[in-house]
Formats: sequence, structure tokens, C-alpha cells
Amino acid sequence: MSFSADVDTRAYMHAMRLLGREVLPQVIAETLNETADAVTRRSLRYLQKRLTVRTKFTTNSLTRSGARPYKALNKARGNNIQRMFSRAGSISPYLGIQDTGGTKGPRRGSRVPIPTRNARTGRNINKSIAARYNLGRMGDIAGDGRYFIAVPKGNQGPLGLYERYQGNKRLRMLRNLESAQVDVPATNWHSDAADEMGQPRFIRARFKRRAQQRLQRMSRRAR
Repeated sequence: MSFSADVDTRAYMHAMRLLGREVLPQVIAETLNETADAVTRRSLRYLQKRLTVRTKFTTNSLTRSGARPYKALNKARGNNIQRMFSRAGSISPYLGIQDTGGTKGPRRGSRVPIPTRNARTGRNINKSIAARYNLGRMGDIAGDGRYFIAVPKGNQGPLGLYERYQGNKRLRMLRNLESAQVDVPATNWHSDAADEMGQPRFIRARFKRRAQQRLQRMSRRAR
């Protein structure tokens, strides 16, 4: 998101410039950072409301990049507010498609391994995958071992990753492997937040509040 001025903010911008070359860029940076924080808070609310959040990584992945003033190539020109911006979003590799929607294919192989309730902690669909069923910890998935990929004999189940238990007498499916791709619906958990909290009128209101605070502080110092 970037800062754009209108007639209502020009007087404040002029006043900031009169106070020194660093003041206006600092106030705009504060404004952009405050806006990014507002988007992040609203994104978190929508994320928790619209998605099933199973790990802290999902919520902790929301971040923002601060709007630090960039130095112009010609240092005599000071800080260039035209190049300032602030970002709000997530570092998660999977939350992007949850926002916009789309088709997700397998990261490796030809099938998407969709976890079943059996693979989740306490068989609770709202919990994360149990540590022992993490694909990286299951060892060799082939042959006559504890885990194997197949369609059970007599077609008594879909293609999947199964576990043998109770002395190899019973099976439980840990991953469904029937799909080569999965259609992910759009939840707009982030784009809605950005549209709502990043509106120009909100940004201008934040700028005016920050400018007034700066003017008041400098006025007290001058007394």
C-alpha cells in the first residue's frame, strides 16, 4: 500500500516540510506502518473466522514490512516519499491460495495427499496432523511395512496411504490419494482486510492524526 495525498492533507504536508526535511517522510512512514498494522489485525480476524487454523505457524506467519524512508540517489534531495510503501501479508507458502482460491497440485508425485481424521491428533478434524504421521517421520512407505500405499484388497476403500495396526489385522487410511489436484475456494481473508483498512480515506485520517501529534510535540518543545 502506498500513501497518496489530496487537498485535505496538503496543508499538513506543507507544515511538515517547514519543520525539517526528515519530518514529513517520518510521518508518512508512521502512517503507512499503522495502516499495515490495521490490515494485519483485520486479516488475523478473518483468517481465524474463515479458515480452520490448526497450527500457530499459520497465525504467526502474518507480518508486515515497515515503511522506512528510502534515501534518494542524490542525497541532497533528502528522503523521497514517492518511493515509500508498506506491506502487509503472510510468509506462509499456502495462505496465498487460500485468499485468492485456485487449484493446488502435488508438491511431489502425481497425487495430493489429503490427511484424514485418522491422521489428526485425537482424530479431531480441527487438530493438526499427529507428529507420528508426519510424512517425513514415517520411514519407508512400501512393501510389507507398517505403512503402505495401495487400494485395499477387494476395493474396500480408495487409493490411499494406510497404516496396519492390531497385529496387521486392521487398516486405517491416513492420507487419501485419489485426487491429482484440489480446488481451493477463495476466502479473501487478506484481500478483504486490505480493501477495508487500506482505503484512502482511512490512510489520510491516520496521516492527519500522526501529523497533529507531531506538531503538538514540537510545539511543546518550542515553549
